[in-house]
Amino acid sequence: KFLNMVRDDVSLAEGVELSPPQVEKLRAEGFACHDVMINEMEAPRQYDVVCMFALLEHVPNVRDFLTSLKSYLHRDSHIFFEVPNLNDALVSGVDIEAFRNFYYRPIHLYYFTPNSLKKLLNQAGFKCTIHTSQQASITNHFHWMHNRSGQPNANCMTSVHPPVSLFEKLPMAAILEKVDDYYRHLLEENLMGDLLSAHARLM
Repeated sequence: KFLNMVRDDVSLAEGVELSPPQVEKLRAEGFACHDVMINEMEAPRQYDVVCMFALLEHVPNVRDFLTSLKSYLHRDSHIFFEVPNLNDALVSGVDIEAFRNFYYRPIHLYYFTPNSLKKLLNQAGFKCTIHTSQQASITNHFHWMHNRSGQPNANCMTSVHPPVSLFEKLPMAAILEKVDDYYRHLLEENLMGDLLSAHARLM
């Protein structure tokens, strides 16, 4: 999906994917797709932009992996990482056992905070800026807090609206959207959004 979003804006878009069906799908769509990890092959070229979404938490030796990434980069390359944020409000701010069982998964070898991700990237030879983004809505968080489960009747990124407005001067859906926007802003401002992102460059 991401490669299709950017393909018209770049001269070359390539992917790395380990799932055979996804590799086949990407190649059928006309993309060059490497089917091994980047630290297991020689870099075919140096790239202007490298994006790694939901990847670092699955890599056994992150520092060695980041070191191997350097062969894919030139001095002006931009690298973007996205991983789950251990400072997520429902992990760090509320004691909900059901959410912790949902959040902590065996396939995730590591979890990162803004400080730990920045320190790791610095040690591997990258300078970076860190920020977070909040995907889950405020109503999804309320559902976890009160029912010990995510909201079942909407995408977690979308607030559940009341079925009707009480009257014209109290448009509940519009009010809830403003509250949700403010809630997301507060979490992101305090680095507590559920996704942790880094924009990195070579030192």
